[in-house]
Amino acid sequence: MYINYVFELSMVLDNEKFQKLLTRSYNQTEYLDDNKYVDQTLASKGIVVTYHDKQYKKKVQLTINPSVMLAGGDLDSDKLIHKLERCVHDYFGLKYNLNDFNLKRMIVMADINIGNREKVSAYIKVLQRIGKIKGFAHQMMSALMKVPASVWMEIATALIF
Repeated sequence: MYINYVFELSMVLDNEKFQKLLTRSYNQTEYLDDNKYVDQTLASKGIVVTYHDKQYKKKVQLTINPSVMLAGGDLDSDKLIHKLERCVHDYFGLKYNLNDFNLKRMIVMADINIGNREKVSAYIKVLQRIGKIKGFAHQMMSALMKVPASVWMEIATALIF
């Protein structure tokens, strides 16, 4: 079984700070639809920076692929966090660090050899039932999302491996 995962971290900024960041990296970004700008200068290191220029909410998002960042080596959460902090520092300078970002999403993908077609549909039904877990309140999830990104990275990498 092969497992790959991706983290999405985001930081909400006021208009002035957001425009300074976007202006600084404007020559390296490409425009996507819906007021999004993507900077792929760190893609070789496993990071894609996306600028969301919405009318009321200006956001910078980091999409991190740890397997690319660690060059396919064994997962070491300390090494991953150290490399990520260094990349964030190099990209944003002294203004922002990893703890300024919040975990937005964690995507876990698994390549599992299930066997035949009948087992695949049964497996999908089991996964759908697992997704219907009760007991999480919106307020609790909101509080959890305010935990700094470096703490979530540590927790997530410990859970996955």
